[in-house]
Amino acid sequence: MATLSKNDYFGEIALLTEVPCTATVRSRGPVELYSLGREDFRELMERSEELKSAMTGASDARYVET
Repeated sequence: MATLSKNDYFGEIALLTEVPCTATVRSRGPVELYSLGREDFRELMERSEELKSAMTGASDARYVET
């Protein structure tokens, strides 16, 4: 289990590896949530090598934890 903070994200493993999302997320209070589809996500990754590196690194670390 992880605790997310402001500006954190989840679901990137499913977007990067094309596996079904298995995350269950619960909020302790009000949240503002944004959803990004696979195609839009991939387009953003193609535009920014920095973003791609950050997402891949975070995904790899989280995948190992699970």
